[in-house]
Amino acid sequence: LLVSIRGLTSNAAELTARLRLMPKLPHLLCLNETMLDRAVGDVPLEVYTLFTRWDRKDGREGGGVAVYALDDIADSVTSELESETDERQWVIVHSNKGPFLVCNWYRPPGDTRCPAIEGFEGQNIIL
Repeated sequence: LLVSIRGLTSNAAELTARLRLMPKLPHLLCLNETMLDRAVGDVPLEVYTLFTRWDRKDGREGGGVAVYALDDIADSVTSELESETDERQWVIVHSNKGPFLVCNWYRPPGDTRCPAIEGFEGQNIIL
């Protein structure tokens, strides 16, 4: 499930309520615009384990990404790559059908040029 949360600390209760209404819980929660910084500790979500989190480091407001894994599968998730400069995280979910590579990536709106994508040009990326 991908959610543009627009503030994790202020919207965690609503997210939890919406998850409780779902007939089946998603295995992964990919959250964009968490708006967290170093001053904020981990934000718990019931039945989910925070797997990886990327906070903006440049002092700008907004942004940030986080990946939560359902407690039942948390042992089957591994973090692969986390960008130093871009709000992007890669995780692998190991399943009985094989591995699944998942990327949680936030690109701020209104940016017509995307250095995060341009950075892949000419690179051979092997995971």
